[in-house]
Amino acid sequence: MLSNHVCICENKSNACLIDTTNKKLSVFGKPKSKTNYIVINTNQTKLSKFIVDDCLLKEFGREQKCDYLFLYETINNKIATFIEMKGGDIIKAINQINSSINILQIELQGYEIQARIISTKVFAPNLISAEFKKLKEKIKK
Repeated sequence: MLSNHVCICENKSNACLIDTTNKKLSVFGKPKSKTNYIVINTNQTKLSKFIVDDCLLKEFGREQKCDYLFLYETINNKIATFIEMKGGDIIKAINQINSSINILQIELQGYEIQARIISTKVFAPNLISAEFKKLKEKIKK
């Protein structure tokens, strides 16, 4: 799983994998942020959380990347959920998720791809933008 992307964090080895749990309810968030993402794991399957930007895909430099990747399996399939926590620039968040999916698509073959944008500012995103359409196509597969 994600074997082609070696953790190159300044921390300890494999620091990009920041949590593995099978708890029914898990709350994740960025340090010093009031925004959290809650995962409800009803089947209590193994859930792995990776830091993507500045860790797992750090070798891609200035390329836009999302914040987190969650990997888990259900009885019927494997699921990869890309998470971007963003103030209000939804188009930038979409681009970050699209880029992360493009970089990891080979290693995540066989996974159902999902994406979540957690926005702290409320506004109506442009759901007909080219960026949104690209992301929607990737999630449908």
